[in-house]
Amino acid sequence: MKKYEIDILAVQETKQKGQEIITLDGYTLFNSGGENRRLGVGFLLRNEFKEKVVDFEPISERVCRLRLRGKYRKISLLNVHAPTEDKGPIVKSEFYEELVKVVERTCPYRR
Repeated sequence: MKKYEIDILAVQETKQKGQEIITLDGYTLFNSGGENRRLGVGFLLRNEFKEKVVDFEPISERVCRLRLRGKYRKISLLNVHAPTEDKGPIVKSEFYEELVKVVERTCPYRR
């Protein structure tokens, strides 16, 4: 990430247990993982931008939201790991119901 000067990176399949914030070499990992270490989503953020973080919401091992303070308004970033086609209809419908709730809560004026 340093080589390419990446400030924020959405990561999937972190395979980290639980929901936590970890400081790494020059970066901070905002992780939203499950108890089984199968999936996990999150954001890697360069430490210089850490003071811009307004909120990190770990929703599930498939969805998380990071809110940042921008120059004129707050910026919301969603990281979403959708289920594949081989998953059953119950898993898919639960995932999309959860995603709709997150999007509506993030952008209430867009309904």
